[in-house]
Amino acid sequence: ETSFVRFARQAISNTAQLFTPGQFWHKRSEIEAGIQAAVADALLHQGHARVDDLQLMRAGFSDKYEDIILRVQLQEQLKTTKRYNLTVTEVLKSVDIRRSETESQIM
Repeated sequence: ETSFVRFARQAISNTAQLFTPGQFWHKRSEIEAGIQAAVADALLHQGHARVDDLQLMRAGFSDKYEDIILRVQLQEQLKTTKRYNLTVTEVLKSVDIRRSETESQIM
């Protein structure tokens, strides 16, 4: 492994640790920009090389960290589902109230 790769890997690892699991779902472009800046800085100062572009193509995490990311995403989906269910219940109750009001006026 070359020094350049080692410098880049360390910069990537250090920067990735600054973000929470949820941010990897919602702020990928910000994370990618932060990693690119860190790699560019590391290679400029330690390897005397310039980075023109860097693309985050995949992220590999430990099983424990991946489990955390998955649980965060599942909680977000559950929250969204519950919010939609609540909206449906509110609409159904509103329809019931209007039906009752209409029926009471008819009688």
